[in-house]
Amino acid sequence: MPRGRSIGDGDGQGAGVGITLRWHDREVVPVALLECRILLGIDRPDLAVVRLVDREPYFSGGESVLPRPGDPIVVSSPVEDLFRGIVETLRFEEEAGLEPAVAIEACAAYQALREGRRERRHVDVSLGELASRIALDLGLEPHIECRPRRLPEVRVEGDPLKLLRRLAVEHRVSLSVCGGRLYLGERPALSGRRHVVRRGDPLTSLSVEHASGARRQASLSFRGRAAPRPLDAIALDGFGDDRDGLYRVERCRLDLEPSGWRTGIEASSLASDARGGPEG
Repeated sequence: MPRGRSIGDGDGQGAGVGITLRWHDREVVPVALLECRILLGIDRPDLAVVRLVDREPYFSGGESVLPRPGDPIVVSSPVEDLFRGIVETLRFEEEAGLEPAVAIEACAAYQALREGRRERRHVDVSLGELASRIALDLGLEPHIECRPRRLPEVRVEGDPLKLLRRLAVEHRVSLSVCGGRLYLGERPALSGRRHVVRRGDPLTSLSVEHASGARRQASLSFRGRAAPRPLDAIALDGFGDDRDGLYRVERCRLDLEPSGWRTGIEASSLASDARGGPEG
């Protein structure tokens, strides 16, 4: 996004911006927003970047105090919280020909806890028990729905989620981290929300890649702030047999541009078992 054009310039209250920032006891609306980018996923930490024109006041009501690294922060729209995490960096930027900017970058709270972990040894533990311990250690809520698989001894060194992802692949179970929860199960976790996608506005692009086996990978772009979020199911309908079907959202990207919101989604196909339930 060009940094020379801000979103909401001229309205004085940032009414066209469409986001609110909350940290500690502050709840503010940016006056001159250059960029808002939010990345949500089941296989990587959620990220948010909010870039403002470096000109006081930064927020409506004359507020000019910025969040600092380590502050908990929430980015929300008028209808929902889009991101919750911890401010990681506050960066001031200058480039010839462009307005000075300040970028607030935040990540999921559990990300910082993954680094610098002391080695831990687990003896005669099930994969589910190990996953629960790692989840609680990272401040995540464990949701375990898999058969017991005994592990004689496990040494956890460095990033515990990296180890857990490797063990999940080895034991052919599904691991997802999303919305402050860690899911481990025989089948891919689903939120229970389902969306039907058909041709036409607000869908602006669709591509479906046929991967190994019967897997399909779908990439979708929408005009506006589309509803699907990670772990939601989306049903493609009316695109042909090579694209139609049920998919699980794995990644979601929300971008606020001068023209409004854009949403990008990456999803993987789900098969249906004899009882009509989705499974990987």
